[in-house]
Amino acid sequence: MEDLIDEFDERMAKFMEAYRAEEDEAKRQELFTGLYPRPADFAPRFRALANEFKGTQAGAKALVWIATNVYGDTQEATVDELLRDYPDSPLLEEVVPLLANRSDEGSRASLRSLLSESPHRNVRGHACRALALNLRGLSADTEDTDQSKSLMAESRALLMRVQEEFDDVPYYGGTLGAAARGELFESDRLQIGMIAPDIAGADLQGVDFKLSDYRGKVVVIDFWGNW
Repeated sequence: MEDLIDEFDERMAKFMEAYRAEEDEAKRQELFTGLYPRPADFAPRFRALANEFKGTQAGAKALVWIATNVYGDTQEATVDELLRDYPDSPLLEEVVPLLANRSDEGSRASLRSLLSESPHRNVRGHACRALALNLRGLSADTEDTDQSKSLMAESRALLMRVQEEFDDVPYYGGTLGAAARGELFESDRLQIGMIAPDIAGADLQGVDFKLSDYRGKVVVIDFWGNW
């Protein structure tokens, strides 16, 4: 298992080194054809390990790799397999966030079950946040006003719970608590019809300005990044 993960990571590192060093865009695209290690090409080897060592930590880890690297139907089916066959695995914390964007009731039931029954605090924390985001999405798609408000209220309560019970659980480069605070800010301050929070900065000429300077005018704000 570790050798296979190392093989993929080494090939990805080699690709990234070549990609960053190449300045010609056409040649950069060629690197995707010849050098980029496609996760789908590695998936059968991880699947073989998952089948051979089913019920073990290695089997679970093989499935987690597939679920977090191969997208589409394969990802969805692999996550379902993990939830079914490894409900008590601590590795579920890596795939639970993927349930946040699912629209089916079965995924919400799985999140509720993990939140109440998983023996691992990190898994419960990720399930709590994922369920909150799932319910927020469901609220936005629900035409019944009362039901939508009820779903949003439950979503907000779950995000508050994340801060209270799982604040320090690692999540990417930060923590679940920090993520929940940002999501609560979005729910409380960044919804349609609300006054946008003020933003201060400098324009292209270096002149300081605030968003509130343009109140009453049509304003388009483009947030972007480059990694």
